[in-house]
Amino acid sequence: MKNIIKLLFLLFIISVSSCQRCRHCGCQVEYINGADSVWATNYVEQLGYGQYPLNAGAGNGISYDPWLSYLVDTYDIGESGSKYVCGRNGRKAQEDLAIENDLDGDGVTDYILTFDCSKQKGGGFSWPCFFC
Repeated sequence: MKNIIKLLFLLFIISVSSCQRCRHCGCQVEYINGADSVWATNYVEQLGYGQYPLNAGAGNGISYDPWLSYLVDTYDIGESGSKYVCGRNGRKAQEDLAIENDLDGDGVTDYILTFDCSKQKGGGFSWPCFFC
C-alpha cells in the first residue's frame, strides 16, 4: 500500500513539473508605408492565395480569406490566425518576434507581423499535465 502511495505521489510530482503552459499566440499585422489590408489582400489574391489549389479547403467548397491564407502558408500559423506555443521561453521568443516584410518586392516594407501570447480564457490544460 505504501508503494502505491509513493508511486502516485511520484506521478503527481512528475505531472506538475512537466507543465508546459501552452498558449495560442494571435498574429497582428501593422500595415506601413501606404499599404493597407485591401491592397495586401488584392496583391496576394493575384498570387493565387484564397483559391484552389493553394487552399486545400477551397476545393471542398470552403472559401478562405486570401490574406489569411497567405499568412498561414508563409508563417506557419493556424487557419485561425494564431500559433500554439508552449513554454515560457517559446512564448517570449514568439512575442519578441517582429517580422517586417516587403510584399511586392519594391524595396519598401509593407507590413510588420507580431504575435500576442496573452492568456486567454479556457486555456491552460496540456498533456501530460493533469493538474495545471
